[in-house]
Amino acid sequence: MEPTREHSLKKTYNRSKTFLGLPLIGGLITALLFSFLVEAKPSKTPKDYSLSSLRVLNRVVLLVKEHYVEPERIRPRDMLLSALEAVEKRVPEVLVDEPTGDRLRIQVGKELRVFLIEDMSSLWELSFRLREVFRFLENKVSPDFDKRQIEYAAVNGMLSKLDPHSVLLEPRVSREMKLSTRGEFGGLGIVISIRDGFLTVISPIDGTPAAAAGVRAQDRIVKIGEESTINMALDEAVDRLRGKPGTKVTITIQRKGEKKQREIDIIRAIIKVDSVSHQLLNDNTGYIKIKAFQGKTAQDVKNALRTMEKEAKGKFKGVILDLRNNPGGLLDQAVAVSNVFLDGGVVVATQGARAHDRKEEHARPGKDKLKYPVVVLVNGGSASASEIVAGALKNQDRALVVGEQTFGKGSVQMLYDFPDTSSLKLTIAHYLTPGDISIQSVGITPDIALLPMTVESRDALNLFPDTHTREKDLQSHLDDHRTRSQKPEMTLSFVQKKITEDEMEAQRVSSSFVAGFETDLAQQLLAIVQGRDRDALLRAANQILAAQKRKQMTRTKEALKDFGVDWRDGKSMGEAKLETKVVEKVFGEAGKELVFNLEVKNVGSEPIFRVYGNSESRTPLFADREFLFGYLAPGEAKTWSVKIPLSKDVDSRRDLMRVQFFHGQDKAAGALDVPIVIHGLAHPRLSFSYFIDDWESGNGDGLLQVGEAVDLVVVLENTGMGLAPEPTILVRNEGGAELFIEKGRVQLEKIERNQMGTARLSFKIRGGADQTKMKIQVFDAVMGDYWTDQVTLPIQAKSGVRGRKMTGTFMPANGSFPAYASTDTTTSPVATILSDAAVPVDYELAGQYRLDLGGGLKAFAPKEAMRRAVGAKTSASVSALRSGIEWERTRVPPMIQFAGHETKPQEADKTYNLVAKISDDGPVQDVFVYVNEQKVHYETLAGKKAVDLDIQTRINLQPGVNRITVVAREDDEYAQRRSLTVFSKHGDPVAPLPQ
Repeated sequence: MEPTREHSLKKTYNRSKTFLGLPLIGGLITALLFSFLVEAKPSKTPKDYSLSSLRVLNRVVLLVKEHYVEPERIRPRDMLLSALEAVEKRVPEVLVDEPTGDRLRIQVGKELRVFLIEDMSSLWELSFRLREVFRFLENKVSPDFDKRQIEYAAVNGMLSKLDPHSVLLEPRVSREMKLSTRGEFGGLGIVISIRDGFLTVISPIDGTPAAAAGVRAQDRIVKIGEESTINMALDEAVDRLRGKPGTKVTITIQRKGEKKQREIDIIRAIIKVDSVSHQLLNDNTGYIKIKAFQGKTAQDVKNALRTMEKEAKGKFKGVILDLRNNPGGLLDQAVAVSNVFLDGGVVVATQGARAHDRKEEHARPGKDKLKYPVVVLVNGGSASASEIVAGALKNQDRALVVGEQTFGKGSVQMLYDFPDTSSLKLTIAHYLTPGDISIQSVGITPDIALLPMTVESRDALNLFPDTHTREKDLQSHLDDHRTRSQKPEMTLSFVQKKITEDEMEAQRVSSSFVAGFETDLAQQLLAIVQGRDRDALLRAANQILAAQKRKQMTRTKEALKDFGVDWRDGKSMGEAKLETKVVEKVFGEAGKELVFNLEVKNVGSEPIFRVYGNSESRTPLFADREFLFGYLAPGEAKTWSVKIPLSKDVDSRRDLMRVQFFHGQDKAAGALDVPIVIHGLAHPRLSFSYFIDDWESGNGDGLLQVGEAVDLVVVLENTGMGLAPEPTILVRNEGGAELFIEKGRVQLEKIERNQMGTARLSFKIRGGADQTKMKIQVFDAVMGDYWTDQVTLPIQAKSGVRGRKMTGTFMPANGSFPAYASTDTTTSPVATILSDAAVPVDYELAGQYRLDLGGGLKAFAPKEAMRRAVGAKTSASVSALRSGIEWERTRVPPMIQFAGHETKPQEADKTYNLVAKISDDGPVQDVFVYVNEQKVHYETLAGKKAVDLDIQTRINLQPGVNRITVVAREDDEYAQRRSLTVFSKHGDPVAPLPQ
């Protein structure tokens, strides 16, 4: 590209701070993770935006070309294909075939085009090809689709081939990340989340306006200002609560146990999110927890040390520096924190793509350095900036590192801001700990490795846990030849109480000190150490670890003895000879327990000690399961069973668990493959319809009018083959202030096949608009099925017209006729009244009778269509429709049937012939098929009024489990999904797949 163009591009971005952290970036106040139940409202494409102009992508290409840390990883052809795969996943109408040589076929809707992808030798060639593709796509995707999302998806697909940490942050995510690293914002001072559809306070932050106003944990925020928060997306709520310091916001809360809601006025203020908390423990040991490295972390650490030294009154023993679950943050703060403890020397060196792109950060000598011993606590969640601090203190022999192997992120990212407020986080360097040692994909090896165990119950046994995903587990992770294999100086297994995920999360964000085995051990070390350096702490560890090992092993043996396991230790003579088998076939049904019963026999002539098995599987549910057998005398056989509960939404499937056997100190003793067969349940298919009931506070005509408080009555009918255990209806405001939702979520009792259920949701109508929009979501969380529809409801001016109450039973005057949800007969009918039906009438309005159809359902019909029934008896019904009435469904999901194997587990070799039938009485927009998240088939059906479509396509399978999903969409919102699982017998079904 010409130099003038590059020069102009350079002016369009600004550098931000150097950043180190995990690939999943989120604010410290809110976790911006949304399910379909609380997804953010879609945005529209700006009028001045052109997809083919590549406004963001070209800037990214330039920055990658100039600054990426490992230029040899830049492979334009692979990056192009990955970019297009990401677009294919993001845009339903797009299908990208596997390339044939230098030809690539792309389908958008009904249109196909072949693109040439030869000579992909530079990033600018990649840019030119994507421009061609985007010109083809630009005017063919749905006009309601925000085309910026296509470019964002392409950029992130392209970057995913480089490493897990180079990523384009879309504007909203970019804003949140900057808030998290800055550590302060204008707001109320509350941690919030979505719980059961309600905006819920997780906890107020001490010393903030929310805490001063009396906001409590578990309070539900039902209104912000005059806007209902029912089913409001979390990011929208955050945007409304944050604001300029000094401005007022009114929130209405519903407190548990109180009937009356509370209205609270709160003045926004600067909220400081503390990254550092501290406490002087009762033995005068100082405890400092760093949750993340933000703009003022180092200063906060200094302040904490001064405060605790003063409180200790000359008896300060030392510091426990807790970096567990600290994902990283700002590089300069990691250096500054290290500088607090070091008298000099290299803290970290960063090495870019070129030899001269090296920079060393040094600690500065000074009289104010901490003179006390330091123990650093780490685990698998300690990453990046945390690893810099731990590595610097360990490698300079300043501190003892205790805990687990750390995450292993040894790269540095730079943040580049773009005009559309998105940001590029790009890997620009490796960092090296003192001694030029890289920890990339390896992590910091602790001096004392702690291995937590749980032995509370047979079902909660876990002697060999490793719960953290690390850098080496991430796709496209970087490697570095400067790593060094290290072993801990000491290893200690210890017994701990099992804690829940909620408890772990609470501890992660909490500023309070939580005592545990790790902190107790650190206190013991600091209590007896003579000196302040790492060697002195290692000598102290030698004094106490032997006793700790004996104590913990005694606890483990006693606990396992209760479960029939003899966990004695000993030395096996010669090679262990084990015979292993599956006692009974592993067969289960969805919603029940799956039982694995294995037997191990010692067929050798010598005893074998501590025999156990550990499972491997690409299905997470079946991985990392432990089988404990313990001591085996010659000829002795023992069994161990593991029970795994299956959820009701599990597909019929074949699967495989491989159990690796060990004895003694992790010596391998063979493996056993355990086949698994599961039969799934038939799924529900929930059709729905809705109408407005404005009888109580309106004029009863079934129409929306300004000032009315109405019920939205949603009728579900299960037209599928299986039970709906927990059918739920949720409505969400997609309009504006004219709609105020008061009750937006209802869970019904189970709905059997061919049965109906009715839910009442409620909202108010205000002025200011002639229509409102809402999203209706129908789902069953137990079965994993969901349907979404967006509806537009007209709003009329307030009407003073009311009808009159009446009684009587009526019949059709001239044969069957339609009934309507309101007095407006130009809308679609909601029911058909058959000629022999006898229906009660309870209201007359505007020449219409309101009919009581039974089951809480109402409908209107013209007076002239009915006659009073003489002697006829209506079928009394409270819970179901009366006889002679056919309810019309507003939305009926397309039916998807897999030929001949609705619940039979499927097995194949390298390919599978998918045969499916899609049928629908109404129009279907398109059908597409995914295999393991890869789209393999697309067919547009736009224009067809009714569909009866057969799909037959041959699918390439990966070894082991393959999940095939067929999606049939009636429009951009409403769709039906069906999945089946196919087990491929070729290759190794357990071995990790190539990246």
